[in-house]
Amino acid sequence: MEGAVDQATFLARTDIPIAVIGARGTGKMYIAKVVHQEGRGDGVLVPVDCREFRNRDEAITRIRRELERAEGNTLVFKSPHLMNPDAQNKLARQLSTRTLADVTPARYLPRARFVALFPDSVEHLLEHGGLTRRLASVFAGYPINVP
Repeated sequence: MEGAVDQATFLARTDIPIAVIGARGTGKMYIAKVVHQEGRGDGVLVPVDCREFRNRDEAITRIRRELERAEGNTLVFKSPHLMNPDAQNKLARQLSTRTLADVTPARYLPRARFVALFPDSVEHLLEHGGLTRRLASVFAGYPINVP
């Protein structure tokens, strides 16, 4: 766990979306809290439990709302691989381009940190677990593996 904490402390100061990978009960949310605290944000840690979304529209609406008010916050997407593929791709487009979707005129995303909690490796979820290629590429940069 010490290595995961060290990695989280280092990555918290970067501007990249972070994947935290580990089985249930291993401390993924703890690592997300470390990212938030070490990132020196003035906002709050906002968990977005993607398992709660009943459909595509609900997922897109909730994510848009959270992104619009994310200034200084750390958004933690729990199990985003369980979202509808369209919602995953829309989130991926917004995070990779740093712009809000469906707003006119186009606006940049507020300054925030983005963390995704996955139960398995991005590669495995891409092949077997419903994770879309676009969302996988957003979070594949520097994954933190929690033992």
